[in-house]
Amino acid sequence: DGIWGEKRVARLFRSTQDHVFDDRRLHYLWPSLDQDPQTWPELESNLYHLRMMTPEDRVRRVETYRRLDPDNRHQSIGYEYMLDETGIQLERIRWNRRFRG
Repeated sequence: DGIWGEKRVARLFRSTQDHVFDDRRLHYLWPSLDQDPQTWPELESNLYHLRMMTPEDRVRRVETYRRLDPDNRHQSIGYEYMLDETGIQLERIRWNRRFRG
């Protein structure tokens, strides 16, 4: 997962009446800004990022972010890392863990 192997992203979280919304327009957080990320529960599950499955998908995604953030103001490292396949390790997904859309 490259850089993504080190990141934590909250996608399922408890909403509260006093939710503090993130007003950034790009790369914003979904949970309340006053929640400590270290308190986020971890889910052991397979989540498939379907917009990044093929090299062509990744090129389109990078082009989208370059258009939305041409000066890398929202992500200082830029977006080209999504195209880097250095050290990539691919394996077949077992049938019982496959994507079921």
